[in-house]
Amino acid sequence: MLKKLGSKIQLHVLIVLLTVNMLCGCGIALKNKKYFYPEYYAAKKLQNQDIVKLRELSVSQDPFVADSATLILGSYYLYYGDKRYADVLIDKSYMSKSLDEVMATFGQLWKMDSLIRDNDRYKAENIANKIRELPKNVNVIRALQIYCNQLGTVVSNEDEINACLDLALKGKEKTQKQVDIPEEKKDEISQPINTDNMTYEEYLKAIGIDIESLDASSIQAESAEPITIDIKPDANINITGGDLYNDIVIGMVYAMGKFNNNYQINSISDFAADENDKSSILLRINNNNNLFIGGQKSNISADLLELGDIASSLDIIANKKLVIIITPDEYLSLAKSISDNLKNQSKAVNIVRFEDKYQTELTKYLRGRDKSSYGIIILGNDKVIGSVVPIAKYWQINSRLQDILIISGIASDLSVYKDQLSYFSGTYMLTSANLSDNEEYKNVATDFKGFFGTDMTGNNALGYDIIVYINSVLNKDKGEYKYLTDIKEIENGYAKRIPVLLYIKGNSFIVKQEF
Repeated sequence: MLKKLGSKIQLHVLIVLLTVNMLCGCGIALKNKKYFYPEYYAAKKLQNQDIVKLRELSVSQDPFVADSATLILGSYYLYYGDKRYADVLIDKSYMSKSLDEVMATFGQLWKMDSLIRDNDRYKAENIANKIRELPKNVNVIRALQIYCNQLGTVVSNEDEINACLDLALKGKEKTQKQVDIPEEKKDEISQPINTDNMTYEEYLKAIGIDIESLDASSIQAESAEPITIDIKPDANINITGGDLYNDIVIGMVYAMGKFNNNYQINSISDFAADENDKSSILLRINNNNNLFIGGQKSNISADLLELGDIASSLDIIANKKLVIIITPDEYLSLAKSISDNLKNQSKAVNIVRFEDKYQTELTKYLRGRDKSSYGIIILGNDKVIGSVVPIAKYWQINSRLQDILIISGIASDLSVYKDQLSYFSGTYMLTSANLSDNEEYKNVATDFKGFFGTDMTGNNALGYDIIVYINSVLNKDKGEYKYLTDIKEIENGYAKRIPVLLYIKGNSFIVKQEF
């Protein structure tokens, strides 16, 4: 059921799981005797109310409904939104065994288009060839007719289908213009129904379902009389920063579906962001509810510079004469800040770039230190940390010579390190958000894994918190939702967290100090 949008207007939306007493050849039969027609959405240019409805359906308990809705949302973002979000949704659903033949065909077509936009012609042609080999039954033909119609072509035979696919491979853009069928073909082919200006109820009537005969309890509406309106997004969320934001965006997409938000996500090239620090999060909101996310400094994410200052004063680092900082390029500015602080304390400091064969660099700096202690600071995301810690931990036969400090703005649950977990015991982690100790995160992460099939990461949780914050700014949260990344409050747009030093013992974090 859709929530109310505005103080007076309610959407009139039929619930798309309709109980019927007889099988219609146009429908998709489900085990629970209910029917859903995703081609209604696949054939139209989606309006904002359609997006909201599909987000609601994408978390349905019925896998056919959930995967079909997710796939259609992916196609929408592919053609009209941001391709990064499209890839998340399409890749999640296009190979699902829960799809029927119509949606499985759409899945192949939309995945092909995604690869074309990536300029991966080889893989796109492979998928096109698989589509050519599909049995040309009524279901496959229906999907191809709708798809090719949106490219401005009509198909009625194998040659025309091949020509349509060739057109797509050349980069032909999708159009919403309904194509007229030539007179000589009207006996050969039935035109896909133009659903752009149809309600779902009208579509069901058009494909032969007698709405009047349905049990009234199976049709749920928001208002007694239909109201047709074009709802504008409650907010536009404009994101810059490139691939660094992928995990964050996944968390945002999940949260918007969970909270039933009517937000539009757009990708923009830049908005005066600092090219040297694109990994931080700066969220700006203007009077027209245009939100800009990118960054030259942090206000929603953890303050990494604050963590760097704390690291320089910790006993496990301060009592070492030599400190090695291992960092990916993404965190290089933070590494340099920590290095400057330590050099001011007369420490010998070496920065080792993760991308530059860091093991060779470690050999150069640690050769001959089999009796002298040293400190290693590791910066990076979960993937980098999981890769480096086992190497750093046993670089010397006597591993007690060194202390290892991990700096992570958000500390994911230790389970994300899986096979590497045993190497973490005895190391330290400095963070602003300890997710393993956050009950709200644990509850949401369980639901997230059920939806995406993967564990929730710290950046996913940060994306979720961005939507929670936006909801609070736009008065859409009603105080119902809590932050996951240990945000205590947001003052003047800046998130306040309490940094904490953790010691890893066995499979658990032990809090050593709060700051």
